[in-house]
Amino acid sequence: MKKTLYPHQKEFLDEILEKIKAVDSVCCQLSTGAGKTVVFTELVSILDSKTLILVDSIDLVNQTVDTFKKQGLDVGCVLAGCKKIPENKVIVAMVKSLWNRRHKIPKFDYCIIDECHCWEGNKLFEFLPNCKRIGFTATPVRLKRNKISEFESELETMSDWYDDIVCGKPISWLMENGYLVPEKNEYFDFDFSGLKVDASGEFTAQSLKQVFQSDYYKKALRKTFDNLCDGKKTMIFSSSTETNAIYAELFNDKNVRTYDSVNNNANERDGVIDWFKNTPNAVLINTGCFTKGFDVCDVEVILMARATMSLALWIQIAGRGARKTTKIEKPHFLLIDGGNNNKTHGVFSFDRDWRKIFFDKQRKSFLLDIIECEECGYNFEKKEKKCPEC
Repeated sequence: MKKTLYPHQKEFLDEILEKIKAVDSVCCQLSTGAGKTVVFTELVSILDSKTLILVDSIDLVNQTVDTFKKQGLDVGCVLAGCKKIPENKVIVAMVKSLWNRRHKIPKFDYCIIDECHCWEGNKLFEFLPNCKRIGFTATPVRLKRNKISEFESELETMSDWYDDIVCGKPISWLMENGYLVPEKNEYFDFDFSGLKVDASGEFTAQSLKQVFQSDYYKKALRKTFDNLCDGKKTMIFSSSTETNAIYAELFNDKNVRTYDSVNNNANERDGVIDWFKNTPNAVLINTGCFTKGFDVCDVEVILMARATMSLALWIQIAGRGARKTTKIEKPHFLLIDGGNNNKTHGVFSFDRDWRKIFFDKQRKSFLLDIIECEECGYNFEKKEKKCPEC
């Protein structure tokens, strides 16, 4: 059954159709939970051309194919083990699987890239000549920096790969008009003085371990959970697979499961998701596995038990709680910041100037030649020769 778009989705779609007439590539920003997949499946239907859709996770494959099926559209898939590329007019492909068949890619008129801020599909662009590119993301921003001189770096920007951007309604508007559930912000204090940033702009693995595995932090985390989360369907996001296992032990008296790329086999994923969907007071602890394409709408609490310098990651994680649902009464969701992320990035519902962020190539920073001490994890200038902390 064909789904009727909401007015703001139709407006967004019309802007995309106009923009793609004028440019060869466009980045399309629509807030998490606002119907990105529905919009681009409608776009594909209107274009009615040979179209490739690139995704980078099995969750997004399933979500995209299911949406097409609901609209009565037949699509082909390229997944691991696929012997040949299907001949369907519309093909949904895992980037890694298509990369292995990159020299056999047929001609496409359009390529739609889901979660295009990840840049996972960019390596395939050279194998798609004369193909218009339309990228979709809630967060058209990059964290990675490229060194441009001995003392300066420049952030990568989405405009490095896309000619222009079309922005949908902001998160605050979607909340005010009933399309998303508003957040209720909570936080707890912790000692973040040990956090150190590496040359790429992200916190070092060693400093994340030091802070978020400390006894002080674990006590604060457990106390906060008992006060605010007990009995609510909760997602806890940790900073590493090792920390995931530690937090599993911390909450072993609760209805908890963990999932990550080290402590679990890939074939456990579907079972964990089904359990979480069907268990009212479930607590799911994970490390970056369910940040996109994961639409369990009755999540009541997002507990960010980590820090990140990535604005995209912060918004993607927070957005897991903003979905509307009819399963339970959900006037808001709790967004508990245990990583100082609100201070670093602003609250989830803050209205960001995505167009400025998209084009701003001048965001440079003073970059020294930084190395990380193998003994203690401290970051220091290479010219110092020895770690000042050791």
